[in-house]
Amino acid sequence: MGAGYYWHFDAFNKDLLGWLEPTTVIINQECVLPPVESTGKAIKVPILGRPNEYFLLENRQNIGSFERLPGYGLLIWHIDESVDTNNRNEWYPSHTNTGHYLAAVEQADGLWELETNINTGNAADIFSSECSFTPSSVSNSHAYDGTDSNLYVTNIHYEGLNVVFTISFGQPPIPLSPSVETTVRKGDRFIY
Repeated sequence: MGAGYYWHFDAFNKDLLGWLEPTTVIINQECVLPPVESTGKAIKVPILGRPNEYFLLENRQNIGSFERLPGYGLLIWHIDESVDTNNRNEWYPSHTNTGHYLAAVEQADGLWELETNINTGNAADIFSSECSFTPSSVSNSHAYDGTDSNLYVTNIHYEGLNVVFTISFGQPPIPLSPSVETTVRKGDRFIY
Protein backbone atom coordinates (compact mmCIF):
# COMPACT_ATOMS: atom_id res chain seq x y z
CA MET A 1 0.00 0.00 0.00
CA GLY A 2 2.09 2.85 -1.21
CA ALA A 3 1.93 6.57 -0.48
CA GLY A 4 -1.56 7.21 0.83
CA TYR A 5 -3.20 4.42 -1.16
CA TYR A 6 -5.72 2.19 0.59
CA TRP A 7 -8.15 -0.63 -0.18
CA HIS A 8 -11.71 -0.94 1.03
CA PHE A 9 -12.54 -3.84 3.31
CA ASP A 10 -14.14 -6.88 1.70
CA ALA A 11 -17.90 -7.43 2.05
CA PHE A 12 -17.45 -9.98 4.86
CA ASN A 13 -15.52 -7.58 7.10
CA LYS A 14 -17.82 -4.67 6.21
CA ASP A 15 -20.72 -6.87 7.36
CA LEU A 16 -18.91 -7.72 10.62
CA LEU A 17 -18.32 -4.02 11.25
CA GLY A 18 -21.95 -3.17 10.50
CA TRP A 19 -21.02 -1.14 7.40
CA LEU A 20 -23.29 -3.18 5.15
CA GLU A 21 -26.04 -5.72 5.52
CA PRO A 22 -26.04 -8.25 2.69
CA THR A 23 -29.30 -9.21 1.00
CA THR A 24 -29.99 -12.92 1.56
CA VAL A 25 -31.08 -14.84 -1.54
CA ILE A 26 -32.77 -18.23 -1.09
CA ILE A 27 -34.93 -18.47 -4.23
CA ASN A 28 -34.16 -18.49 -7.96
CA GLN A 29 -33.81 -14.95 -9.27
CA GLU A 30 -31.92 -12.56 -11.50
CA CYS A 31 -29.75 -10.21 -9.45
CA VAL A 32 -28.39 -6.76 -10.27
CA LEU A 33 -25.48 -5.91 -8.01
CA PRO A 34 -23.99 -2.40 -8.04
CA PRO A 35 -20.35 -1.78 -7.02
CA VAL A 36 -19.79 -2.55 -3.33
CA GLU A 37 -17.45 0.39 -2.88
CA SER A 38 -20.03 3.02 -3.76
CA THR A 39 -23.21 1.31 -2.50
CA GLY A 40 -22.34 -1.12 0.28
CA LYS A 41 -24.46 -3.82 -1.41
CA ALA A 42 -23.63 -7.53 -1.29
CA ILE A 43 -25.56 -10.80 -1.61
CA LYS A 44 -25.46 -13.66 0.88
CA VAL A 45 -26.41 -17.18 -0.27
CA PRO A 46 -26.75 -19.62 2.66
CA ILE A 47 -25.78 -23.26 2.26
CA LEU A 48 -28.78 -25.28 3.43
CA GLY A 49 -28.12 -27.39 6.50
CA ARG A 50 -25.04 -25.37 7.46
CA PRO A 51 -26.07 -22.36 9.54
CA ASN A 52 -22.58 -20.82 9.60
CA GLU A 53 -21.48 -21.54 6.01
CA TYR A 54 -22.50 -19.41 3.04
CA PHE A 55 -21.32 -17.60 -0.07
CA LEU A 56 -21.01 -13.83 -0.13
CA LEU A 57 -21.08 -12.10 -3.51
CA GLU A 58 -19.79 -8.59 -4.16
CA ASN A 59 -19.21 -6.48 -7.26
CA ARG A 60 -15.76 -4.93 -7.33
CA GLN A 61 -15.14 -2.35 -10.03
CA ASN A 62 -12.02 -0.36 -10.95
CA ILE A 63 -13.32 2.83 -9.30
CA GLY A 64 -12.26 4.90 -6.32
CA SER A 65 -9.88 3.03 -4.03
CA PHE A 66 -10.34 -0.09 -6.20
CA GLU A 67 -9.04 1.60 -9.37
CA ARG A 68 -5.78 -0.38 -9.18
CA LEU A 69 -7.42 -3.77 -8.92
CA PRO A 70 -6.04 -6.29 -11.43
CA GLY A 71 -9.59 -7.16 -12.49
CA TYR A 72 -13.20 -6.21 -11.90
CA GLY A 73 -16.56 -7.92 -11.60
CA LEU A 74 -18.22 -10.55 -9.44
CA LEU A 75 -16.13 -11.69 -6.48
CA ILE A 76 -17.45 -14.73 -4.60
CA TRP A 77 -16.39 -15.40 -1.02
CA HIS A 78 -16.83 -18.75 0.75
CA ILE A 79 -17.51 -18.02 4.41
CA ASP A 80 -17.62 -20.40 7.37
CA GLU A 81 -18.24 -18.45 10.57
CA SER A 82 -17.68 -21.58 12.71
CA VAL A 83 -13.94 -21.35 11.92
CA ASP A 84 -11.86 -19.52 14.50
CA THR A 85 -8.41 -19.44 12.95
CA ASN A 86 -7.72 -15.86 11.92
CA ASN A 87 -7.68 -17.27 8.38
CA ARG A 88 -4.55 -19.33 8.95
CA ASN A 89 -5.91 -22.75 7.89
CA GLU A 90 -5.43 -22.88 4.15
CA TRP A 91 -7.63 -25.12 2.07
CA TYR A 92 -7.60 -26.11 -1.57
CA PRO A 93 -8.16 -29.38 -3.43
CA SER A 94 -5.62 -32.01 -2.34
CA HIS A 95 -4.67 -29.90 0.69
CA THR A 96 -7.55 -30.42 3.08
CA ASN A 97 -5.89 -31.72 6.24
CA THR A 98 -5.55 -28.35 8.01
CA GLY A 99 -9.18 -27.31 7.91
CA HIS A 100 -10.18 -24.25 5.90
CA TYR A 101 -10.31 -20.50 6.02
CA LEU A 102 -12.99 -18.45 7.73
CA ALA A 103 -13.25 -16.32 4.56
CA ALA A 104 -11.81 -17.47 1.23
CA VAL A 105 -12.10 -16.13 -2.30
CA GLU A 106 -13.58 -18.65 -4.72
CA GLN A 107 -11.12 -18.09 -7.55
CA ALA A 108 -12.84 -18.37 -10.93
CA ASP A 109 -9.77 -19.86 -12.60
CA GLY A 110 -9.60 -22.62 -9.97
CA LEU A 111 -5.81 -22.31 -9.65
CA TRP A 112 -5.83 -21.56 -5.88
CA GLU A 113 -2.96 -19.11 -6.31
CA LEU A 114 -3.94 -17.12 -3.21
CA GLU A 115 -3.73 -20.23 -1.02
CA THR A 116 -0.46 -21.43 -2.55
CA ASN A 117 1.16 -17.97 -2.33
CA ILE A 118 1.76 -17.69 -6.07
CA ASN A 119 0.20 -14.21 -6.16
CA THR A 120 -2.06 -11.87 -4.22
CA GLY A 121 -4.89 -12.08 -6.72
CA ASN A 122 -5.35 -11.46 -10.42
CA ALA A 123 -8.07 -10.74 -12.98
CA ALA A 124 -8.75 -14.48 -13.48
CA ASP A 125 -10.03 -14.75 -9.88
CA ILE A 126 -13.09 -12.66 -10.75
CA PHE A 127 -16.22 -14.31 -12.19
CA SER A 128 -16.91 -12.76 -15.58
CA SER A 129 -19.24 -13.42 -18.49
CA GLU A 130 -16.96 -16.27 -19.59
CA CYS A 131 -17.59 -18.36 -16.47
CA SER A 132 -20.18 -19.59 -14.00
CA PHE A 133 -20.13 -20.78 -10.39
CA THR A 134 -21.86 -24.16 -10.19
CA PRO A 135 -21.49 -27.57 -8.54
CA SER A 136 -19.43 -28.68 -11.57
CA SER A 137 -17.36 -25.56 -12.30
CA VAL A 138 -13.59 -25.55 -11.68
CA SER A 139 -14.04 -23.50 -8.52
CA ASN A 140 -17.30 -25.09 -7.44
CA SER A 141 -20.19 -24.24 -5.15
CA HIS A 142 -19.80 -27.24 -2.85
CA ALA A 143 -19.77 -26.87 0.92
CA TYR A 144 -16.37 -27.41 2.54
CA ASP A 145 -17.25 -31.03 3.36
CA GLY A 146 -17.81 -31.68 -0.37
CA THR A 147 -21.61 -31.68 -0.19
CA ASP A 148 -23.33 -30.21 -3.24
CA SER A 149 -24.98 -26.90 -2.30
CA ASN A 150 -27.07 -26.97 -5.51
CA LEU A 151 -26.10 -23.32 -6.07
CA TYR A 152 -25.76 -22.04 -9.63
CA VAL A 153 -24.55 -18.51 -10.40
CA THR A 154 -24.89 -18.19 -14.18
CA ASN A 155 -25.57 -15.74 -17.01
CA ILE A 156 -23.04 -13.26 -15.63
CA HIS A 157 -22.88 -10.02 -17.61
CA TYR A 158 -22.55 -6.28 -17.11
CA GLU A 159 -24.85 -3.31 -17.43
CA GLY A 160 -22.62 -0.31 -16.93
CA LEU A 161 -20.87 -0.80 -13.58
CA ASN A 162 -23.54 -3.24 -12.36
CA VAL A 163 -22.96 -6.96 -12.58
CA VAL A 164 -26.09 -8.93 -13.51
CA PHE A 165 -26.40 -12.68 -12.93
CA THR A 166 -28.87 -15.45 -12.20
CA ILE A 167 -28.91 -17.32 -8.91
CA SER A 168 -30.68 -20.67 -9.01
CA PHE A 169 -30.85 -23.79 -6.90
CA GLY A 170 -30.95 -27.18 -8.58
CA GLN A 171 -30.57 -27.22 -12.34
CA PRO A 172 -29.49 -23.91 -13.89
CA PRO A 173 -32.04 -22.09 -16.02
CA ILE A 174 -31.71 -22.43 -19.78
CA PRO A 175 -30.56 -19.05 -21.06
CA LEU A 176 -32.83 -17.75 -23.79
CA SER A 177 -31.65 -15.01 -26.07
CA PRO A 178 -33.53 -13.30 -28.86
CA SER A 179 -30.26 -13.11 -30.80
CA VAL A 180 -29.95 -16.91 -31.02
CA GLU A 181 -31.93 -18.71 -33.69
CA THR A 182 -33.18 -22.19 -32.89
CA THR A 183 -34.75 -24.58 -35.34
CA VAL A 184 -36.94 -27.33 -33.95
CA ARG A 185 -37.38 -30.37 -36.15
CA LYS A 186 -39.73 -33.31 -35.78
CA GLY A 187 -38.16 -35.81 -33.40
CA ASP A 188 -36.08 -33.23 -31.46
CA ARG A 189 -36.26 -33.69 -27.68
CA PHE A 190 -35.96 -31.08 -24.95
CA ILE A 191 -35.22 -32.17 -21.41
CA TYR A 192 -36.00 -29.71 -18.64
